[in-house]
Amino acid sequence: MLMAMNEQKELMMALEVPLNHSKTYYCPGCREAVFLKKGTHKMAHFSHYPGSNCQQFSEGETLEHVQGKLWLHQLFSRSFAKVELEPYLPELQQRPDLLLPDQRLAIEFQCSSIPIDLVAERTAGYQKHHYRVIWIAGSPVMASKSLTALQKSLLFSYQANSPKLLYLNIQANHAGLATPRMRQLFTTQIATDAVEIFADWLQLSVSTEQRSELEKRQIKYWHQQLEREAFYRNQSLLPFLQLLYEDRESLISIPRELYQPLASDWMIRTHDFEWRYRLLKWVESLPTYHVITPKRLAKWIGKQVQAEHIAYYRLPTLDQSIKIAPLMEFLGELVSSGVLKKQGAIGYCRRGQAKRFNSLEEKFTATHRE
Repeated sequence: MLMAMNEQKELMMALEVPLNHSKTYYCPGCREAVFLKKGTHKMAHFSHYPGSNCQQFSEGETLEHVQGKLWLHQLFSRSFAKVELEPYLPELQQRPDLLLPDQRLAIEFQCSSIPIDLVAERTAGYQKHHYRVIWIAGSPVMASKSLTALQKSLLFSYQANSPKLLYLNIQANHAGLATPRMRQLFTTQIATDAVEIFADWLQLSVSTEQRSELEKRQIKYWHQQLEREAFYRNQSLLPFLQLLYEDRESLISIPRELYQPLASDWMIRTHDFEWRYRLLKWVESLPTYHVITPKRLAKWIGKQVQAEHIAYYRLPTLDQSIKIAPLMEFLGELVSSGVLKKQGAIGYCRRGQAKRFNSLEEKFTATHRE
C-alpha cells in the first residue's frame, strides 16, 4: 500500500514520509491503523497489522506494478492538478491504481493475467458511476505476439473505429501504444522519459495552461533529440544542417512549428525537419493573396521529389494521392500557429512568418501560438 491517511485525514505517500514509529496512519479503505515499512531492500509502503480483515489492500503486488503506478502518478501529475494514487471509491467498493477525479477517469495498470469477466465487471462498475476507465497493460500481458482475448478486453477508444492498447514496460524503460490489425498488435514504442507523448495519447481534455506546458516540454524533448543527432553526425540530418547554414539559420533559430510530430511522417524518407523546413520556406515565400490548394501543393512536392530534395518511401500498393497527407498535416500546424489562414474549404493563404529565436530559453518558454 503506497498511500495512507494521517491523523488529519490527509493522504500521505510512503516514499515521502519519514520513518517515525510514534506517527499513526490509517488505511484509506477500511480505516484501520497501518504502519510504515521503510528499509534498504524493499520499496517503502504501508502495511496492515497482523489479523486485519481488510480486503481492499490485501493482495500482493509485483515490483513492476508498484513502480509502474509511481511512474504513472508522476506522468499525470505533470499535466493535471489532482491525481490520486490508490484511492478507495466506496460507491464502487474498489480502488483504481490511479484516479483523475476532475476528469472522472480511472487508470488500471494490469501486470498479470486476469479473468476477462473481472475486467468487464470492473469496467461496468466504473461506467455505472460515470467514470471512464483506461486499462494499461504491463509487460506480462504484452508477452504474446498475437492478439490475445485479454488484450482485446483491455482496448480503449474514444472513436469506435480506432481502438488502442496502452502498455508500459517499466523494467525495460519503454512504453507504447498498440493498434490491433488482423490477429496481431502493432506497437509504437517510446522511452519512458518521453512521458508527455504517452499522456497525449490518452486524448484527455486539459486546460489551455496545461496544454501550453505540455507543448513546451515536447518542444524541449524533440530539440534535445535533434541536438543529439547533430552531435553524432546523423547522415540523414546533414542536408538539413547544410540548408540551415546556407540560409544563415541554426538549430537555435528554427521555428517551433518544425517540432510538431505528425501522424503520417512515416511516408517520407527525408529527415522530418528538412522536408518541413523546405515546405515552410516555400509557404513563407508566397504573397498573402496566393491560395495554396491541394493541387498546387501536389505540384510543389512533385518538383521537390524530381529535384531529389525530398524522397518518399516506396509505397507501390497505396494510392499515390496519399502522399500529400503529411504536407496537409503540416499546413494544419501552420494554421494553428498563425502562419496560415484557411481560405475556403480546401485552400490556405499566408498570414505571416513563423517566429525565429535568438536563444533556446526563448524557444522553450514561448507558446506554440505566439
